[in-house]
Amino acid sequence: MQFSATDAAFEGFRVTRRHPGAVLAWALVMLAANMLSGLAVGLLAGPAWGQFEALSALTPPDPVATAQLMPKVAPAAVASMLIQVVAAGVVNASVLRALLRPERQARLRLGRDEGRVIGLLLMFFLATIAATAALSVLLTLLGLALGAVVVAAIVATRSTEGVVRS
Repeated sequence: MQFSATDAAFEGFRVTRRHPGAVLAWALVMLAANMLSGLAVGLLAGPAWGQFEALSALTPPDPVATAQLMPKVAPAAVASMLIQVVAAGVVNASVLRALLRPERQARLRLGRDEGRVIGLLLMFFLATIAATAALSVLLTLLGLALGAVVVAAIVATRSTEGVVRS
């Protein structure tokens, strides 16, 4: 079997033609997840979420004010993320079943396959957080080291200027 970029590009249209009801159901599940996430954020964080977004838009963001809002917004962020991961896991597993078994009716369910996809999505999410934290620490250390080198170069240049002038 040879890979065809054209077939891959148009597979979504074929799935939609074969399973229009399933595509509608997938869209409705994601719409419900988005609405539920918004409700969770509103109930758990309230106006603190808007304040957090406004702080995030500042350049540079205020770390003290951001840290003060974290206890209010973190539970909302976690709840929203979990809602989205579960919905995406269910929809993704259903889409994969529709692609791998086009002769069968596509349907939504919550079984072992969905559990595995949800687990995989959670692992990706945690790996992304870990990689972001590691990269942040690495770049901070690199910035500190380069800053020290620049300061040392400036001090060395100024001290040699005094020697040359004397």
